Amino acid sequence: MKRIIIVVTMFFVLSLFTANAQIGEVQIDIGLRLGYFMPADSGIKDFYGNGLMVGGDLIFWTESGFGGGISVDYYYKGKKITYYGGYSSQIDYDVLPILFTGYYRIKSDMSPLVPYFGAGFGLHIVGEDVSGDYLENVSLSDTALGFHVIGGIQFMITESTSMFGEVKYTYAKAELSKGNDFNCGGFSICAGIRF
Repeated sequence: MKRIIIVVTMFFVLSLFTANAQIGEVQIDIGLRLGYFMPADSGIKDFYGNGLMVGGDLIFWTESGFGGGISVDYYYKGKKITYYGGYSSQIDYDVLPILFTGYYRIKSDMSPLVPYFGAGFGLHIVGEDVSGDYLENVSLSDTALGFHVIGGIQFMITESTSMFGEVKYTYAKAELSKGNDFNCGGFSICAGIRF
């Protein structure tokens, strides 16, 4: 939870200084999004399932249509298991990808719709916590390097404000226990607003 608070605070402070800014010929966008995440690993998907994710991004656009940015997403799922006799345990799983992306967008003066594409790499911070009756609390975590591809479309409301929809695939091999690696990435579909 601490890492989420730190990342969100850093993102918020950075956005205060750069929101809706234009530096020379570079436009800076701050975005917030809500989406749906579908884990790629079948074991994770079967046990925890799909779920909501939240995120944000900071993108620097040039007039030529190329851009670069950083984004942070967060996916969390918890599961309570009750055993015979009324004993229970709580298992929590979360993924925090910090992604660096190169973008290209196709902007036209004749349409408010702006398609964009991107690809890049990132760090995926993965954690799993187990606690319960008569159990020693166990906390497992890993940081994995991975890649991603993105496709989306923006609807320009004003020159500096847009709504967007985006599809993303991420891949990163994480290992929460020795010898058991898995893809902690997956598909996400999201919508949001950029300033």
